[in-house]
Amino acid sequence: MRILGKKRKSGLRSYSQKDVSYLMSIQGKARSLPFNQERDRFSLPHSPDTQVTPSLNANRIKVGDTFLAIASQYPFEHQLENHFKMLVENRTPVLLVLASLDDIERDRLPEYYAKSGQYGQIKTQVKLINKEAFGDGIIAKIYQLNVSGYDASVTIPVVHVFNWPDHQTVGASVTTRIVTLLQSIHAETEGFYQVRGSRAVLDENKLLPVIHCRAGVGRTGQIITAMAMQRYPHLSLENIIQSIRASRNDYMVQTPVQMDTLVRLYNRRLQYTSSGGGI
Repeated sequence: MRILGKKRKSGLRSYSQKDVSYLMSIQGKARSLPFNQERDRFSLPHSPDTQVTPSLNANRIKVGDTFLAIASQYPFEHQLENHFKMLVENRTPVLLVLASLDDIERDRLPEYYAKSGQYGQIKTQVKLINKEAFGDGIIAKIYQLNVSGYDASVTIPVVHVFNWPDHQTVGASVTTRIVTLLQSIHAETEGFYQVRGSRAVLDENKLLPVIHCRAGVGRTGQIITAMAMQRYPHLSLENIIQSIRASRNDYMVQTPVQMDTLVRLYNRRLQYTSSGGGI
């Protein structure tokens, strides 16, 4: 393994900005499904081993020994009924949409999470709850999405970060605030299912946050990596990157600027824990 930075008491090493190229080169060696124009927006590979359902470009992301989230592409209009079925079956505790308004307008992406509608047998009711500012001008709209007509009627909290440009990054502090909000909503929703005695609480394949941007690799990969840093503080950044790429594809954390932010965030957390601050 490549020697990186100064070794801390934890046994983990810090990274420098010079290590970004190395981190970008890490391969997950996931198997790849062939491109299917009915399923896939982009000719990017995704793994059959963690695929949620054959009709969707979506994978369960495993880090360590547990699944952390579901990463997916932005669904096509014709996929929305199956997309909602996935959200219901997963008993989704929070849906994070990272596609910007510019993405949505340019590519005519369906705003399925923000507008009530009928999708085959599935009916949705949507209510805008509030807005959340994360700093540096990055803002999210928070929705309450009720999905009925399939399996069970469920209410899914939605966070739409609507001004994070494609292929770009948001700073380490903003990334942390987004993850903190997701964790808070996730815990609240999971508590609701625990009180109801839902079997989903004991199923490792369910109650996973669902996260997508356009392709479900760049911005999505940045957030999932930051989530993994918080949940698994004993893992190195390269270990996390390898794991999420093994779960989906080698485009997870797609651009050097996104990786650079994760290096800064990882080093900040490592310094904090090494000084006795904990996680």
